[in-house]
Amino acid sequence: MNDIKLYLKPRPAHPKFDDRPWMLLKPDFPYGPFCSAWGTVPPDATEVYTVHSPTLAAVLTNLQVEIVPTLRELNKDTPHIRATASTKFLADCHRETVKLVFGDKSSPPPSRYRKDAKHYPEFWKHMDEAAFPLHRDVELVNLDMDLQRLLWTNIHILLAKYISEPFILLFISRILCQCLL
Repeated sequence: MNDIKLYLKPRPAHPKFDDRPWMLLKPDFPYGPFCSAWGTVPPDATEVYTVHSPTLAAVLTNLQVEIVPTLRELNKDTPHIRATASTKFLADCHRETVKLVFGDKSSPPPSRYRKDAKHYPEFWKHMDEAAFPLHRDVELVNLDMDLQRLLWTNIHILLAKYISEPFILLFISRILCQCLL
């Protein structure tokens, strides 16, 4: 299962992008994305996109099958333990996000022991550019890549929420990970 099917409601013309497709990454954005596995897809969500990414599909499966159950079992009062349990997974997500956007031109990912921007400024600069912007309207120029960036950024957000608020991610991760076809 390498495909992820997303549905969007038609969005009104944007003042800046006119009739070109655009998206906003915000929890209460009324136009989507939706997925049939998340629940009922609204009948007016007529824009259907299939994102083909074996890597992203594998990561979403790993998140649902391995990472979330592990984080659920760990001590809820110690965020450091939960953060440590997801460190490698999160580093892989960062690397894949940068690789998606920059390809072979991407800078090497941080080492296991020195992950901060001080030691790897170029990588973190690329990561900031590759992540889908939060709370900002973005034109979808390359639909497949932009929707993948949207999903990768959601994974980063979900892990951050899980480390600090485990019960929120439990619900959201089920929704996100079940969108695999």
